[in-house]
Amino acid sequence: MGGDTMSYVHEMANYLFQENKNNKGGSVSRYGYSPIDGYMVGGVVQGETWDEPPSAKRIADFIRHNWSVVTMSTDHFVGSWVDEHGWTYLDISERFDSLELAMEVARARKEISIYDLKSREVLYLENSTLARDRARGA
Repeated sequence: MGGDTMSYVHEMANYLFQENKNNKGGSVSRYGYSPIDGYMVGGVVQGETWDEPPSAKRIADFIRHNWSVVTMSTDHFVGSWVDEHGWTYLDISERFDSLELAMEVARARKEISIYDLKSREVLYLENSTLARDRARGA
């Protein structure tokens, strides 16, 4: 990785570190922008999960390791979110315009949920274990 790429990686990692702290997650492209509409679906790569917030260095390591995937499509983003139990998820997400297509891809990837950027809501898949547990009050 060249110097410019390393600079981008560190900027992205610092941005996500702050987003995790301030907004319980976020998404950022290799160009440094965050999507504002559409639906985000994770599972482009095997994500990582922590029971405590990861450092900016750990986020940068994940981005570096997955850089070739991040740069594969303009609809690929590095995304993170913190759930209600404090677990932090880090993944490469893909943005879709269509809710139906996003749901179809999420099911195929066996994802728990998708994220609606416009409404800022997590949409749980009906077939996910987490969705079933939530419905039962577990």
